[in-house]
Amino acid sequence: MTTAATLTPPADWRLTNGAVPLSDVARTVESRHGFKWAQVDQAVRAGLIPVESRHGKANARYLTVETAVNVLAAAAVAALAGIALGYLLRLVSETGGKVTAEGLVIPLPR
Repeated sequence: MTTAATLTPPADWRLTNGAVPLSDVARTVESRHGFKWAQVDQAVRAGLIPVESRHGKANARYLTVETAVNVLAAAAVAALAGIALGYLLRLVSETGGKVTAEGLVIPLPR
């Protein structure tokens, strides 16, 4: 079974011709998921997040609404993965797990 969610842009995004300023997207990602503006900017500069256009004051970077909403979704998944990683680390530590030459060893209760 497949489920789908419909994501819409937040009301405070300044939409211009179907595009959103990168600053709005980065601000939303920072406030909702704890990522820093610089992390989003670095992903854009590395070419991992495509820029739709550059215009306006200071030649600002704009993303398509679809890309911007996908960035929000990816940030949410990354934040959840970080939380899951924290729980897994605690579980491994509490059970006496360790990393050996053979791999990760987690003692199982009998």
